[in-house]
Amino acid sequence: MEDYRTNGYCVLRGYFSTEEMQALQATIFAGIQQCVKALDTDEATYLRAVNRWRAPSPVLQAVTPSLKEQLSRAVAPMIGPEATCGKANVVCKNQYANEAIACHQDIAYNKATPYQMSCWLAVRNVRQEDGALYVYPQSHLLPIQGAVDFWSPDHRDGLPQTLKHSAQAPVTIPLAQGDMLLFDSRLWHGSHPNTSGQHRLAMVTRWTGKRYQPPALIPAPEAHFFGMWTCAEQTAHILMQALRTFYKEEYEDFVALLDTWQQKLQATKGRQLTSTVQQALEALEHVRVLHFASEQHNGGDSYGRVYKNLWHALLAPLVQRMQEVNAAP
Repeated sequence: MEDYRTNGYCVLRGYFSTEEMQALQATIFAGIQQCVKALDTDEATYLRAVNRWRAPSPVLQAVTPSLKEQLSRAVAPMIGPEATCGKANVVCKNQYANEAIACHQDIAYNKATPYQMSCWLAVRNVRQEDGALYVYPQSHLLPIQGAVDFWSPDHRDGLPQTLKHSAQAPVTIPLAQGDMLLFDSRLWHGSHPNTSGQHRLAMVTRWTGKRYQPPALIPAPEAHFFGMWTCAEQTAHILMQALRTFYKEEYEDFVALLDTWQQKLQATKGRQLTSTVQQALEALEHVRVLHFASEQHNGGDSYGRVYKNLWHALLAPLVQRMQEVNAAP
């Protein structure tokens, strides 16, 4: 408890048994397979596009009242009894989507509904090479910064000046199956890439104590032209604009746009619009899978990799070609 108050985090070792985690893991993977089957795709394609799920979802069917009660007892010493679980997620940093997560503060993404603590449960062993989390001790005491839009294609991971000059060195936190990392929602943290070839599986819940008073100042996010808060809208806009420019066609339905561009890129004229046709076709398919996963099973992409890949492979070339057409005499 003292570690949590001083450093903004603490680790509870062996809170759940191996048997409990194996049962939880089996339920989670069964839920993932249910989602894969419902979308009529294969596991590799699905996990390249989807690596995070929030309740309610088939992937979180194991988040029972009994499990929440166990977690509530774990967080109570830090934030008090009668804590409320506001969100529950399962995160799978897998062999197909294995990037690092940029350093950030959770609270910066939750200005409207701030929560007090994150509880990160290792459903499998998490070594550094599996994509372990790292934290900056005592960084929860610093002023809250604006949300880091690490989905934007030109994002470069880096620390704000206040963190560079004030925080301690980062600490990587490997976890054994059944361990939990509890950390303040203001704590700066990120995760390493998963280079092990194994699925890194975690359940993440967000908690708020009964007497919690949110910070007075949480900066509003600054939306990038193409990033976390704008990429879906900009994708639809660019695809519609390009379809109108190059083919004199109009589609407003998002899925119809994706399907149409997959067809266009397989034809001769479409192949002239980007030099990375195969990557563009794969990126369109991953956006399609992510779209349906989001609508049907509350699936998401932790990294923004799906839309970033589409930007590089198709959208940016289309924007450039349209600019050339508009500039022509």
